[in-house]
Amino acid sequence: MNSTLAVVVTYNRLELLKEGLEALLQQTVPCDILIVDNASTDETPLWADEFRRSHPTVFYENTGANLGGAGGFNFGMRRGVELGYEYVWIMDDDAIANPDALEELQKAGAKLTARDPQQEPPYGFLASVVYWTDGALCEMNRQRTRSHYLLLEDVKQALSDDQLIPIETATFVSLLIPAETIRKVGLPIKEFFIWSDDVEYTVRVTIRNQMPAYIVPTSGIIHKTKNNAGSDIVMDDADRIDRYRYAVRNGCYAYRHYSFRHFCGYLFNLCKSWFRVWFGAKDHKLKRSHVIVSSFFKGLFFHPPVEYVTSPDPKK
Repeated sequence: MNSTLAVVVTYNRLELLKEGLEALLQQTVPCDILIVDNASTDETPLWADEFRRSHPTVFYENTGANLGGAGGFNFGMRRGVELGYEYVWIMDDDAIANPDALEELQKAGAKLTARDPQQEPPYGFLASVVYWTDGALCEMNRQRTRSHYLLLEDVKQALSDDQLIPIETATFVSLLIPAETIRKVGLPIKEFFIWSDDVEYTVRVTIRNQMPAYIVPTSGIIHKTKNNAGSDIVMDDADRIDRYRYAVRNGCYAYRHYSFRHFCGYLFNLCKSWFRVWFGAKDHKLKRSHVIVSSFFKGLFFHPPVEYVTSPDPKK
């Protein structure tokens, strides 16, 4: 088996999944692949089961229920550590990795290890630069550095200087995580279901456990979202309003555990969204505003448990 397990969480997006898997199979360094299927209702289960039979490095597991992104990554990361992989590389089913994306992450990891061989792990996680289909940074995946959200100019400067970019938060699109990190800080909180599970998890690594993390500017991945505008409860379609109950509740939890300054910033932005609803939303203003307020207060009293992997460390 390879040292790295790529975990791809999928749900009813078979065509994108096929494209993403092909990109993983074409990596310049090999990795094993685990498809975590959140009980897709399309042709994904039949296709994936057949696909893995003809590809010995591809594994398929159906969770039996839609666990959301948070539950899917919880499931896949746990499985990777339990099976003895040294690294878990996580991403969505609509993420298309550049051919050398993993190789560049591994090169950066090797340099960090050589710099401080006594530190285990030498980093909490490494992240690729996430682009949209037009070459711009993907708005929903811009990682946060120590002072601001990542800009394309930061990437260009880091490439010119041949440097990594220290970060505090990242999304679950091309994150290379040592198994040792997962053992130490635990798994993503599955009760989040969707949204902010990645913010909470990466903050848990970088802020609460003081483990350094970096963007590797030479490692790139394309995230094929429908648009590059991000999510916005003010402008989103009416049938998606209820999804923001997770966004607001989980965001409240995540930023409470980030820092007081970041929580205040989150609250300020939430208040701005509430005012924008009343003065700019096209419909369902009462429902949108109610989701913001009620979900925020739910977030204040939201205390989900953090799960840990209990299997023994194969190195010991």
